[in-house]
Amino acid sequence: MSSGDKNVRAIIAFDHRNYFDRLLANSVIPAEEHYATIIHIKDMIFTAVTDVAADINLDFKLALLVDEKYGSNVVLNAAPKGLLVALSVERNEAREFTLEYGDNWKIHAEALHPDYIKVLVRWSLDEAGNIPTGTLLQEVFQWSKQTNRGLLLEIIPENNNTEILISAAHQILAMGITPEFWKIPLPQSLEEAKNIVRAAQGNSSTLPAIFILGGARSGDEARLRIQPFLHIPGISGWAVGRGMWGAAAEKFISGSISTEECTAMIADELKEFLAIL
Repeated sequence: MSSGDKNVRAIIAFDHRNYFDRLLANSVIPAEEHYATIIHIKDMIFTAVTDVAADINLDFKLALLVDEKYGSNVVLNAAPKGLLVALSVERNEAREFTLEYGDNWKIHAEALHPDYIKVLVRWSLDEAGNIPTGTLLQEVFQWSKQTNRGLLLEIIPENNNTEILISAAHQILAMGITPEFWKIPLPQSLEEAKNIVRAAQGNSSTLPAIFILGGARSGDEARLRIQPFLHIPGISGWAVGRGMWGAAAEKFISGSISTEECTAMIADELKEFLAIL
């Protein structure tokens, strides 16, 4: 596909890795079964999404945000189901921006043929401290551009400061890095969201594709908080993870629900999130 295909309004995020490790560490599931269990949970999320996509006639595309470590099966099987994939290549929850497979990250990414490359970067007030992040981000962007893949960029500003987020957008665009999609934390107000859109737009005459994160909230709360921002030009939709599948995954890990029940629970939450678009 062309990286210019922006008809995406929903990103189902399950590129989590350490989060699942922590959940299973506190469970009764034996350690030797943790890896397979996480893969199974991600397969259930994938099945729920494909079931919903088959049942509902959508006029936009769904994108999956997943990792290689536990989600390679998802990446390889998404295209036949008509789903787009953004592959997360950063090291999960790292304090400094580094890539999951170091110098070999391009080999790993190319082998899975994702539609988009996703990275999460942390940005601070310390401009000198941001230089290594910017340099590595430039490498990822250039490769995604050369291979006709768009870049999905998530910026976590220091202390969740919106002014730092806006400054980061200006600096990143000044480096010639033009993400296909942006993931941003939930703004505090409509005006703040509009300011972020303007910053991400830069000097372009076209509005960026920005997705609002659900955060670590319940499905009901995430939908309530996200919905007011969906009417702002430039806000394309939502990027939701735990708010959609977190409760179901925890119940499955505890043994209180079956695979079928877990999948159905995730599918029901997804339908509720799609209803606000």
